[in-house]
Amino acid sequence: MAEASGSAATARANGWRGFDGIGERVDGGYLYGCDGMPTQMGCGAQVIVPRRLARVGKKSTGWLVCYGQDFDGTDIKDVVLTFCPRCALVVHAQEAKR
Repeated sequence: MAEASGSAATARANGWRGFDGIGERVDGGYLYGCDGMPTQMGCGAQVIVPRRLARVGKKSTGWLVCYGQDFDGTDIKDVVLTFCPRCALVVHAQEAKR
């Protein structure tokens, strides 16, 4: 694995494929898992939506889709993260502190 430097090149080297790398096709739509880490074991929340997520922003389900960020706060378009409504509150609070 490549060293964690926070750059888009590192993300690609680690196998990130943006929107192509998230969501799993299941009966009833696409399954997404929360990328939040409220505990060492992660969040574990999941949601099934009828259509594949293809844009960043808050969804009608309350889930948040956003790009990963470099250490300087620059969006990394190759890294797409999904957060459940509970973890999205933490993400918004962290962004407000910046």
